[in-house]
Amino acid sequence: MKKLLCLLALFMLFGCSSKEAVEVDYVHSNHNEIAQKVLGESLGKDETKKIFDSSESLQVYYEDVDENNIKLVLVNNMEYYFTGDVEFDVCEFKVSVNGLAPNGYASKTIECPNFTENAEFIFTGKLYSRNEEYAYDVKYESYYYEDDETLYDYALELEKITNDDLKEFVNYLYTENVLTNYEGEMWVRVYPKTAYDNAYKVDTEAAWNELDTKHLAGRIWLDAENDIAEIYHPTKDELIERVNFAK
Repeated sequence: MKKLLCLLALFMLFGCSSKEAVEVDYVHSNHNEIAQKVLGESLGKDETKKIFDSSESLQVYYEDVDENNIKLVLVNNMEYYFTGDVEFDVCEFKVSVNGLAPNGYASKTIECPNFTENAEFIFTGKLYSRNEEYAYDVKYESYYYEDDETLYDYALELEKITNDDLKEFVNYLYTENVLTNYEGEMWVRVYPKTAYDNAYKVDTEAAWNELDTKHLAGRIWLDAENDIAEIYHPTKDELIERVNFAK
């Protein structure tokens, strides 16, 4: 896959275009429904412009499908949710995204025979934070295993993690997976951050074993595509709760 140079990107906060807006292909059919629920007020024009100007903001990758069709992949590098359009002068369409989460991506294959490697693009849109009802205020760090990208460790900044904390965290993970367009299933192990950091610093087999036996708060299996999650006991093969998000 080739990446377009970010220097070719132009940012516009407001504007309109006569081009037809074509929505990206979301993995989850309820993407727009969830985005409508969790997005709060949009950031102001000046604040949005500052964010656009000070970071890569949105990256656009492409790959050739055939001589007429191009697959575009939009990646959100900001800490805010992005709703807007990405427009190429050489194409008849502009690609529209809604509530694309931080670190999220979405793609669309379009017919654009005149597309070139140096094609300039403009994205027009707004940035959003989560509304208070759906905000997740507990800070955390996450780690995944490169040989198995379905297995993650999450270290939450809580001294003690209860089953209610795990349930709240499951709701957060599900929402993020939908809005980032995450595909597939994931397993998550949840720990208090202080204990995890201590094991990380020592980095011995004994330290990691102690972390798992004394500090593992719970294990989560999440399948956002099928709207289901399961919370398991930290050390036993015992189901604590099954969550059906489709209800």
